[in-house]
Amino acid sequence: MKRKLSPWGKAVKKKMIDMDIGTNELAERLGLDRVYVSSIINERVISERARLRISEELDVDPSGEDDDDDFED
Repeated sequence: MKRKLSPWGKAVKKKMIDMDIGTNELAERLGLDRVYVSSIINERVISERARLRISEELDVDPSGEDDDDDFED
């Protein structure tokens, strides 16, 4: 059975698509291993420090709150 991505994981993947970067490039920017970065994004490994670094690099809310789904009248 597949695990569902958290709102944070979805936001990170969407942002990576918007920025046209892959896990390899993100890992290089952060100076981290690609497999480790993938594991953090997919939440197979939990590291608040790495999550914050990824969030800062991509300008994504580290709390996982998704502001893009809010509509203004």
